[in-house]
Amino acid sequence: MRALQKVGIGLVIVVLQARFGPWDALADPVGWGFVLAGLLALRTRVRGADTLLASCGVALVVAVGVYPPVVHDALSPAAAWALSLPQAVFCLLVCHTLAPYAGHLRRRLLLLRWVFAVVAVLPVLVLGGGVTRLADPAAGLAGLAALYLVYLLFRLAGRVPLDDRAPLDDHPEPAGETGSETGGEA
Repeated sequence: MRALQKVGIGLVIVVLQARFGPWDALADPVGWGFVLAGLLALRTRVRGADTLLASCGVALVVAVGVYPPVVHDALSPAAAWALSLPQAVFCLLVCHTLAPYAGHLRRRLLLLRWVFAVVAVLPVLVLGGGVTRLADPAAGLAGLAALYLVYLLFRLAGRVPLDDRAPLDDHPEPAGETGSETGGEA
């Protein structure tokens, strides 16, 4: 299994829930373990992988802490949002870090990065502003964005420069793709 596929499978486990009584059979700490395994394989091949590893580590620690149903069920909506921030930040960082290696998918990752920024702060409006009717759409946006990121990770895992045999830093951008297409992104 390729490194980015491990990251994608881990995020699927984190995003989806399969409740059996009070327990989630798709335990988030297991998902973050998959993500961590995938990132370790990319550590020497992707600039910024250490930042991704640190972000994943924070998300893993938070997931372990809130996994027991007695803790998870006792969280207020504001606390649940605050504890979901490491996941949103991690996804934003994945988009930002992989964009230079993504070829024709670069612009999608850069746009998705902004979606995760909105997902991270939208609960401030929903909870702090009292606009509770946006709670379900905000949660839906977060889930859809994460699943789209998984899709992109699997697409990137199939590309030759991102397979486990080639170092990423040495791969040139495909012809016709320059930084000017991203609207001035540096």
